Amino acid sequence: MNPYSLSHYFDEMNKKHGRARGYAKQGPESLFFTKGLELLKTLEISENYETRLLELSRSAKMKIGECQEIVDQLRKESLVDVEPDESSGNDLVRITQKGKALL
Repeated sequence: MNPYSLSHYFDEMNKKHGRARGYAKQGPESLFFTKGLELLKTLEISENYETRLLELSRSAKMKIGECQEIVDQLRKESLVDVEPDESSGNDLVRITQKGKALL
């Protein structure tokens, strides 16, 4: 199985959270998956696969704090890179190759 496939990613997250394969729990983790994918798809259609955090939260119709939490988790999973943008004072969020491969 492709180590960057979406199903592999979900299986790994389920293992991390102690759930058996195929078991879908409706809770905070499943909400993260949904919103995380939404952010990745938003980045995929952005110019150069990157956008500022504030623009990303607006595009995904999320509060900035919620968006920041999800971006932090995506960064920990190596799906996005986050760099400070001196020109705007905002963080620049860029999808990684691993993140692109999931989509």
